[in-house]
Amino acid sequence: MTHTRITMNYFNKALQPARGERHPPRTFIAGGTAIHLNYNPSCTGVKIEDVASDFNIPNLHVVLSDFLQRDSRDRETVHGVDGPRIRPLIDRSSTLPFDRIQVWHSVRLQQTSFHESSVLPAQTVHASPSSPEWPKGRRDTVLVNVDGESEWPKSGLTGELPLIS
Repeated sequence: MTHTRITMNYFNKALQPARGERHPPRTFIAGGTAIHLNYNPSCTGVKIEDVASDFNIPNLHVVLSDFLQRDSRDRETVHGVDGPRIRPLIDRSSTLPFDRIQVWHSVRLQQTSFHESSVLPAQTVHASPSSPEWPKGRRDTVLVNVDGESEWPKSGLTGELPLIS
């Protein structure tokens, strides 16, 4: 019972270059939050329409298409999960070069201490589609500040709502 668990620093992990990995990075920084996905997704090869329906994200196809259009226009910019949510460049679904995606039902979030210059232990956030046990699904609610101009709690809960809800 004398073992001490070492806190994984996902901020450092996100900043480390991938060393010969064949898979894309799964740790990102958005504002003052580090986001880490497990190596293996919960589901692979799921139709976009099924994910949109299961998780009640009716504009998922449009948002994915918009992301790819923005990425193809500006290859020098790494488009992450941070920054203000802006309206899509398109107002209708366009053709995607894929029709299936990977889904993670949980992600690890880590923040830095508000009062100290240390990282806090990571917290796991879950989101599961509807099932017989959970007819409306099961989703943890999380508020994440990704705006470098805002500092909580001083700034309060200001900002834009995400396009995906």
